[in-house]
Amino acid sequence: MMALAHTLIMRSHSSGNPIATTDRDAEFYLINHGFAAYSQKPLMVLTKKAEEYAEREKAWNAQQQRRRTR
Repeated sequence: MMALAHTLIMRSHSSGNPIATTDRDAEFYLINHGFAAYSQKPLMVLTKKAEEYAEREKAWNAQQQRRRTR
C-alpha cells in the first residue's frame, strides 16, 4: 500500500473526518482500490474496506507494542 494512502486512512479513521489530499496519486489509489469514496469532491470518506483495514492495522500495532515491552 502506498505510504501516504495508509497515513490518510489511519488519520481519518482516528478522527472521523473526511479525507482531502492534493496528492493525485494517493487520491487515485484510495478511490480505485475501494478505500474511499467521494462525499463531495475533493472530500472523500472511508469505505467499510478502509475501516476494516484500519482496525487490523491498529490491532497489529498493539500486538507489536506488547511484544516489544515484554
